[in-house]
Amino acid sequence: MIARRSLAALLAALPAAARAQGFPERALRMLVANAPGGGMDSIARMTAGPLGQVLGQPVVVENRPGAGGTIAAESLLRSPPDGHSLLFFNLSSLALAPITWPNLPHQQLVPAGSISRTPMVLLVHASVPANTVAELRALIRARPNALSFATPGNGTTPHLLALRFAQLAGGEMLHVPYQGGSQQIGDLIGGRVQVMFDTLAATVSTVQTGSVKALAITSEAGDPLLPGVPTMAQAGLPELAFWLWNILLVPAALPPALQGRLGAALAEALAQPELRAAFARLGVEPKAIAAAEVARMVEREREEWGPVARLATGRG
Repeated sequence: MIARRSLAALLAALPAAARAQGFPERALRMLVANAPGGGMDSIARMTAGPLGQVLGQPVVVENRPGAGGTIAAESLLRSPPDGHSLLFFNLSSLALAPITWPNLPHQQLVPAGSISRTPMVLLVHASVPANTVAELRALIRARPNALSFATPGNGTTPHLLALRFAQLAGGEMLHVPYQGGSQQIGDLIGGRVQVMFDTLAATVSTVQTGSVKALAITSEAGDPLLPGVPTMAQAGLPELAFWLWNILLVPAALPPALQGRLGAALAEALAQPELRAAFARLGVEPKAIAAAEVARMVEREREEWGPVARLATGRG
C-alpha cells in the first residue's frame, strides 16, 4: 500500500516537474508597484536583466503604480499562474496588506524569494529650521501640523515611518499622499512639502540638489553614500531602525516546482558581481533569502508594525 501511494505521488508530480524543466517558454514580465524613475523602479530594472540571463528569456519591467500595490497585484492575478508574470514588491506592504487593504488580492500572493534590502532616510526641505532629528522633533511638538510630509499613499512604508516619527516626537504632521515616483520628490525639492522618508537608493541624488537635507538613516550603521548622517539610534530613536526589503511575488496557485525554479534563478542572478556592484552604488544590499524564511519575515513585520498600520488607516 505504501509503495502504491508513493508511486501515485510520484506520477502526480511529474507534470509539474516537466513544466519546471521547460520553463520559461517565452519572455517574462515583472510588474512593479511603483512609478517609473524612483529607487524601487531602478532596483527592479537592475534585477530584471540578470534574472533574464539566468532564465534564458528576457524579463520585461511593467510599472503598475497606485492603490498601495493593489493595481499591480490584481494585474498579476489576472495572468495565468504559469510563472511568466512576477511582481516586484516590498515585504512591508505585503505584511500589512490585510490591515491597509483588507479583502484585496495580496493574500493570494506568495514570495518566491527576496531580492535586496535598503534603509530609509529622513529628509527635510532646506528651508525647515531643523538640522538634526532632535530639532525636527522639537519643531513638530511646537508647531502641530505646520509641516507636511509626502508619501506614496496611505498605509505605505514611508507613511508608517513618518507617522511613527511624529508619534515619538509627541506631535503631528500633515500627510500628503502621492502616486509615488518623481512627483513627490519634485515637491519636496520645491518645498511644497517639507518632510519625507525615502529609500537610500533614491536619497543620494535628491540630497545632491542642495534643496534637501538628510537628517538620519534607519540602518544599524551609517552609510558612506551619506557621510556624516547619523543612524536613527544615534539620533535617539532606536525604535525606527528599519530595512525595506524587496521581494519577488508569484501567485499562490503557481506549482511549487515553478516557484522553486524562480527562487533558484533569482538567487543565481543576485550572485552576479556586476549586479552586486550596481546595487552597492545605490546603497542597496543584495539578499537572496529562500521563500519560506521570507514568509516568516512577513509575519514578524506584521506583528511589529501592525499597530501603526491600523492607526494610519483608521482601523484601530
